Amino acid sequence: LVQDLLEVENIESGRLSLHLAPLDLRALSGEIDEMFAPLARERGVELYVELPAIAQGPEADHVRIVQVLSNLVTNALEFTGAGGRVGVTATEHGDVVRFCVQDNGAGIAEADLPHVFDRHWRGESSSRRSAGSGLGLTIVRGLVQAHGGETWVHSAQGAGSSFYFTLPTAS
Repeated sequence: LVQDLLEVENIESGRLSLHLAPLDLRALSGEIDEMFAPLARERGVELYVELPAIAQGPEADHVRIVQVLSNLVTNALEFTGAGGRVGVTATEHGDVVRFCVQDNGAGIAEADLPHVFDRHWRGESSSRRSAGSGLGLTIVRGLVQAHGGETWVHSAQGAGSSFYFTLPTAS
């Protein structure tokens, strides 16, 4: 909790430091798969990670993008039951790379969607969560914005969620 609070404070105050370098999406794909495959198996959830090599990919802070994806995948696994599916993909769209973490879990009520990135906000299904600061998605949005990208979500209660973020490609 303390680390999350400090992270949000650094993001909001502009004191966040980024170490930008070309982001190797193939290496990132392997890292995310290695981090989350055991937990997915334990929960009976199929995990697939497909981040293609992109010739002119984004320049980003690798550690921070792992943090973004970790927060999103952790949430997806938390709200997806046994027999469900969580996917991590990326595609090139003009001058950005669009990442998507998609699940077929519990989903989010339409009325809750405008608040999912708010600090300490928890929706109706938050009682299912055993721990957490309520800052994970706030941190995701802040880190992505610090890279010059955007975040958004599409979801329907009972039909899963798709969390998106973009990173500008290197010029």
